[in-house]
Amino acid sequence: MFFGLWIFVVRTGVFDIFTASMRKAFKLKSTLDDDEMRPPSEALGFSSAPLLISGTITLLLMAICLAIYSL
Repeated sequence: MFFGLWIFVVRTGVFDIFTASMRKAFKLKSTLDDDEMRPPSEALGFSSAPLLISGTITLLLMAICLAIYSL
């Protein structure tokens, strides 16, 4: 579930602005151009849906088992 949420957050582009500003701040030390480096949202080429679905199913099963155990 954690990895699915992490991938979802990165793929939405939240860190793209941070990455662009860090590249501008440390431009003197970098040897690559900004065009050659992809933003983090484009670097992840897979979807977070399978991880979120399996994590949600596992969380629901754990909650059901806990409810049965506590009865």
